[in-house]
Amino acid sequence: MTCCLMGTSVPPGDPPTDRAPTEVAQAQEIAQLRAELASLRGSYHQLVSTLDAANDGIITLPTDGSMYYNIRFVELWGIPEDNLTDLDRTTLGQFQLSQVKDPEAWAGHDQRRHTHLDVEDYSTVELKDDRVLERHVLPQRMGYSCDSSRQASIDGHKPVRMLTLRRFAHTFRAATAAACALRA
Repeated sequence: MTCCLMGTSVPPGDPPTDRAPTEVAQAQEIAQLRAELASLRGSYHQLVSTLDAANDGIITLPTDGSMYYNIRFVELWGIPEDNLTDLDRTTLGQFQLSQVKDPEAWAGHDQRRHTHLDVEDYSTVELKDDRVLERHVLPQRMGYSCDSSRQASIDGHKPVRMLTLRRFAHTFRAATAAACALRA
């Protein structure tokens, strides 16, 4: 009994031996690319799990309009899980404006940040639910050492802003002290 593979008669269970050398090379290249892809996927999942394990909320905002964030960022801002599938920079900005005590100040500060991408920034964000978040904006470079943005555009690499958020420790301590005073 025989089966038909690419127009040749090959007994079942025997690999085709008359394949052209280019087909063999292509098959080897595909196998190598699949192995590299599996390795990259493993590295990606390792990086994501590392970011999600961080205590700070982290968002990265490349200049191409994309954004990457960890789960702690979502938790600190209180972003509903059903909003995550459609979350882009515009909807995130609108959501943040709806959560802060002073939307005008937040928008102004954010606008100044967009005009000075290479400047490190520390600030606080007061939310309507009386939480205070510390915001640290740290300019980053992808693909080469931290230089000027002029060098970045020459090399074809764009600056990336990495934001970390954390609750202010004194706010947490004040709330704990108030709760303890109520119990006493």
